[in-house]
Amino acid sequence: MRRLWMSEWKKLKRSKVISLCTIGGIIGLIIMGFSSMPIDVPNGLREAFILRFSFTVLPYGLLFFPLLTGVLAAFLCRFEHLAGGWRQLMSLPVKKPYVFIVKWLVMISLLGVSQLIFGAGVVAGAYVGPLNGHVEWQSLSVALVLSWLAVWPLAALQLLLSMAWKSFAASFAVNVMAVLPNILIVNSEDFGPFYPWAQPFLAMVFSADLPSFMADRTTLLLVVTVGFITCMAAGIGYTLRKAY
Repeated sequence: MRRLWMSEWKKLKRSKVISLCTIGGIIGLIIMGFSSMPIDVPNGLREAFILRFSFTVLPYGLLFFPLLTGVLAAFLCRFEHLAGGWRQLMSLPVKKPYVFIVKWLVMISLLGVSQLIFGAGVVAGAYVGPLNGHVEWQSLSVALVLSWLAVWPLAALQLLLSMAWKSFAASFAVNVMAVLPNILIVNSEDFGPFYPWAQPFLAMVFSADLPSFMADRTTLLLVVTVGFITCMAAGIGYTLRKAY
């Protein structure tokens, strides 16, 4: 697994996809530091931070974060889809399940980096803006960690789709079409927790005490856990069955 891990990182270094992880930080900095929302709210700076952070989470959690997941998955499989790369990889003395697991580990590592940079942007925005450096550290850290954990099933699902489809454009287009309904689905108690593209946003909302959405927290936790096990099993099973 160590050699596979090093190989995946070497392939990513040749692309500029890692730089996409910095966009979240820019979103956090701009909205937290330069938005025109007033801070004279009843509960003072704490409420002001939560309010601004809630507006920051909307473009990041609803759109950018799930889109980044699809882009990373497509890039991680791009080289193998070219010139018989899958056959060359599987002819090496490696266990097939390790290929899927290592690619997934690389994905969630990069998604974790994106979360850290987003958090850094939020903190920087709190210092350069009218919040005067006030940061609700517990709300911010819990939101970042739990939304990162909630993206694990989506990462496995996106990786499975990218491995199955040779076309980078097709994989990206499906991801975009799946992300767009998030705006409506997150408000649904029946569908929100079950929609993989909405789960990271809902986890971030609940964990940071942001304005409540209709989905139940317990249901979301259960669905994310079951979804992760199911998607990982499906991805590993596909890797084992596929004829390369």
